Amino acid sequence: MYDFVNEPPRQTPVQQHCITAVVGGGFAGIAAALSAARAGSDVILFEQQYALGGLATLGLITHYLPLCDGYGRQVSFGIAEELMRLSVSLDEKADVIKEWHSSLQHSRQKTARRLICEFNPSLFAILAERLLLSAGVRIFYGTSICGVEIRGGTVSALLVESREGRWAVSVRNVVDCSGDAAVCRQAGASTALFAQQNILAAWYAATQNGVLQVVPLGACDIPDKYKATMPQMEEQNAQKRYAGVTAEDLSAFSIDAHEMLLEDYLKKGQPTSQHRLAAIPAIPEVRMTRKIIGIQVLEENEGVVFDDSIGMISNWKRPGPIYEIPFSCLCTPQVHNILAAGRCISVSDTMWDLTRVIPACAVTGEAAGLAAAMYSDFRRIRIPEIQSVLRARGVALHADELAFASADSP
Repeated sequence: MYDFVNEPPRQTPVQQHCITAVVGGGFAGIAAALSAARAGSDVILFEQQYALGGLATLGLITHYLPLCDGYGRQVSFGIAEELMRLSVSLDEKADVIKEWHSSLQHSRQKTARRLICEFNPSLFAILAERLLLSAGVRIFYGTSICGVEIRGGTVSALLVESREGRWAVSVRNVVDCSGDAAVCRQAGASTALFAQQNILAAWYAATQNGVLQVVPLGACDIPDKYKATMPQMEEQNAQKRYAGVTAEDLSAFSIDAHEMLLEDYLKKGQPTSQHRLAAIPAIPEVRMTRKIIGIQVLEENEGVVFDDSIGMISNWKRPGPIYEIPFSCLCTPQVHNILAAGRCISVSDTMWDLTRVIPACAVTGEAAGLAAAMYSDFRRIRIPEIQSVLRARGVALHADELAFASADSP
């Protein structure tokens, strides 16, 4: 057996050029590409699969977690709000923000209904695609980033593998929305794995008594109302954990998830026209795998004010806490034209669980895309300029800018 194979030297053809390359088409990637394009950048979005939305669509994690603090204050705005509206735009009750306002009994109640919704994953994938195309984003499906070219300490090109083989795209900057900091790692940035690793999850769609519903099987973004029904399953599967960063590990996760899913489905009855398995996750539902070690590590300290805040998120697990996200946790000190967004930003492990969900992915994606459109070297960024544009888009940066909503709000 050989320990390695010698590959012949090659000249990889540069087939595409862009200012901003966004890698990953989940919610962070959608927000980053849309934000950059609206700010005038020439954007290509690369996605391994053949639909947008990542875990939220291909993984069937169809819960748009809260944009509010649970006490009647909306916390996340901008593209995070826009994508929530888009996700239910074809539903009978499409104005989810107005519905939330009208549900509040008064402005300063102890607890309030959270600004949250469920959505159709297939519809959202298509609507998001249309939104990006209308903004001028070029989408390349079926593409994997297999390497980078570094010149002068910055990424000058991405190496791409697709059905036609290996090719390259020259770039001015990159937003890594891969979910596991894949491009940052390839570029030489410092990264860290999630030491605790992931337990099994396998959300699936099935008809029960003729009604189609998503079954939240496993610990992947489980809303509080479901958690009490899951402890036995979680305890059973907690013994085996998955890092989720190798082909072997992800394959094992997928195979084990399929078996768990089938067992759960058949427990509810034999397949009939009224009980039909409709969809299984098209990607493994790993939640936290690899993140960057950025200029700043965001800790779970509510109420901290950052001079370089680019938006806020709430705690999806419980009402109350509000967290500002600093731009510095999107940046890596080693490579100066690459940013992270979504599930691989620089955070502590406890904060990782709060920033891996849709609202945080959209907030960080919008800021990263905007910065990529305005700058090529993120060491020279003028934070007030970024913040000024975000505010013009309706994004609140600090808690003292928030207002309590009420039933009388417009």
